[in-house]
Amino acid sequence: MLTSVVFIFGKVSMDIKSAIYHLVNGSALALYIALYINFCPVLLFGQSSYSSSDSALIFKNLDLADELDFAGALDTALTVINWVSDFSRSKGMSRGLGYAQLKKADLLLKKSNYHEILQLLDAGYQIGTSLNDSLMMGLSHTQRSQFYKSKGDMESSILSLMKAIACYSKQEHQQYIGITYNDLAYAYSRQSNFDKAIYFGYEAIKAFEKMDDLKELGNAYGNMAVNYYKLNDKQNAVNLFKKALSIQEKIGDSKRIVSTLGNLVVVYTSVNLDSALVYQEKALPIVEKLGIKLTQANSYSLSGSLYDKKGDHQNALKYFEKSLSHYREIADPGKIANAYFNCAIQYDKLNDSLSAENAYNSALRFAIESRDKLFLQNYYQSKSKFYQSRKNFQLALDHYKEGMIIKDSIFSEKSKAYISELNIKYETEKKELALAKSLEEQRSKDLELQAKNKEFEIASLKNRRNEQELLLTEKEKELQSSKIAELSFKTEKQDLINQTQMQNLDLLGKDIQIKQKQINQKNLLILLSFIALLSSVWIGYLIFNRFKLKKQLEQKEAQNKIRDRIAADLHDEVGSSLTSIHLLSLISEKQIGIDSLKLTDSVKDIQVQAKKIQQNISDIVWAIRSDNEKIDSLSARILEFAHKNFEAQDIALQFKVDPKILDHSLGIEQRKELLLICKELINNVIKHAHATEVSIELWEEASNIILAFTDNGVGFKQNSSTGTGIKSMQTRANNIGGKFSITRENNLTKAYISIPALHRDMIDS
Repeated sequence: MLTSVVFIFGKVSMDIKSAIYHLVNGSALALYIALYINFCPVLLFGQSSYSSSDSALIFKNLDLADELDFAGALDTALTVINWVSDFSRSKGMSRGLGYAQLKKADLLLKKSNYHEILQLLDAGYQIGTSLNDSLMMGLSHTQRSQFYKSKGDMESSILSLMKAIACYSKQEHQQYIGITYNDLAYAYSRQSNFDKAIYFGYEAIKAFEKMDDLKELGNAYGNMAVNYYKLNDKQNAVNLFKKALSIQEKIGDSKRIVSTLGNLVVVYTSVNLDSALVYQEKALPIVEKLGIKLTQANSYSLSGSLYDKKGDHQNALKYFEKSLSHYREIADPGKIANAYFNCAIQYDKLNDSLSAENAYNSALRFAIESRDKLFLQNYYQSKSKFYQSRKNFQLALDHYKEGMIIKDSIFSEKSKAYISELNIKYETEKKELALAKSLEEQRSKDLELQAKNKEFEIASLKNRRNEQELLLTEKEKELQSSKIAELSFKTEKQDLINQTQMQNLDLLGKDIQIKQKQINQKNLLILLSFIALLSSVWIGYLIFNRFKLKKQLEQKEAQNKIRDRIAADLHDEVGSSLTSIHLLSLISEKQIGIDSLKLTDSVKDIQVQAKKIQQNISDIVWAIRSDNEKIDSLSARILEFAHKNFEAQDIALQFKVDPKILDHSLGIEQRKELLLICKELINNVIKHAHATEVSIELWEEASNIILAFTDNGVGFKQNSSTGTGIKSMQTRANNIGGKFSITRENNLTKAYISIPALHRDMIDS
């Protein structure tokens, strides 16, 4: 049936663009007919040799794939490209196959299907190299840069773009070079390398001006304006955005007009709010005409923000409600939550408490669905202020606490992200060095080639000079015979001159002997001075070695002291606990079969003692390990212990660490004693204080690390068992050159431990 349909329409003439139009509007048959007309000669006659008509057919269908790509019919475009690839292979047409491979890679990238892309680009580049097709080679590098950009690897993207420029012909491929410069400007802007971004941006502008390519020129001006805005040069940014807008309005590029107007609104928002509103009102009709829901919603939200800043809350609410309506159609929970949140704030400013409360509740429901922690933090902070302004302090406090809990969790995630960012920066710097090295090697090769060319020119000049010298030699022989007679006359005269010179030489010899003696004396003085200098250097070297050896002995002695203290701690902690376990086991042995309750208590005591030994040894081993020398590791250890113990007692914990000190190093003794002091304080709170809230803070102040421990318990008594613990904590602080104090103020017990931030004698060697 399908064959008969194709046969009936086989002779019908149809324009490819018309077929695409029907495809986009739902008529797949129209496209099939257009494809059949293109492929029909091959299907009917089964040609096996490559001809000019085959070439025309291949490139006609490559153009068809581009049209389908532009229309958004990516799957159909892939079908066409696969046919072009198969047909090119069957006809042995390498050029058609190469461009088909590159186009397929481009389509797969747009579909986010990455697994074949690099192989296709490699194949296209190899074909381009074999054919010496500079455009094909350049396009393979350009598309490779797009692949790396989609992965966020801007360094590899830049390297590929540089290779593309080296391939393109300056005479034939000006448009591709301009687009590549524009892509380089974007890539360097992403790396915050604005000097290079602006340089390549202007190179792109010059290229597009030369070709009178208005569409790409407007795009280049817009990208350049963004770079100046990032550099806080708002005047230049505004001028370039206006140039881009003028070009885009001239050619009727509606999508880019909306984008440029939006950028102008962003720039003017911090400079002139009225101008920002003018450009926003100018953009709204175009956005509504385009009919893209997400773009409309974003534009309405921006209008609401501008009117809010101006203090016109009625208009702000109107636009935020419009944006909410569109976001609900798009069904994006995060954006819906944000729109409800904006409406709630406007209702609050308009004193409509009931509507504000309802909008807040709706925002919370969608925020939970989107799992946006940062939004939830802002929500609870705003809701807390909302209740506070209405004198409902309990609800205000509850929402404030919820916000702080979310903020603490975000802080933990940000710390991990910060470490990841440092790793990325390190890898980026390595790649930049590799790129610089590659460029330097290329320059060296160019210089070597220039040097070889100069050597060839010099060799040619030497050959010509030798030929001229041979001619001169022959002429000199002719003159030689005439000079012999003259020489005989001069010989006699020369004899007389020689006698005079001999006498002069005798006198000169005597003068030389006198001067030689003077030189020998000077040389002797220099030699003695040199020997003295060498002796001084040698003595200095010996003194330096003795000083270095002394330092090493001092360091070793310090390490031995640390080891002795750790051994003593192990002996005291483990020895006393093992003795206790031994006694308890003897008691348990006697109670077997006599008193099962006492036996159970004894076994529990043994378990407690064993767990105590395990924990103490774990703390000491943790302190010794070199990978725990950072305050980051200590804070994690303290938080883990505190959280585990306080959670069981239903005690609320607030734990804060200044991020600036996380990378500071601590010595073994410092780590161990600080950890043990914290554990003593935590145990005291649990056993004696009856507290419900505890705060632990770590920060740096006046070159000291400060650890503050605050609880709302009943306090302490110096003559109680806790008093012994306080003396123990004071002793531990003194052992590491620090101070310990504990006070009671406003029904709060506050303990402070201060140690030097850079206690070099304590840091592991």
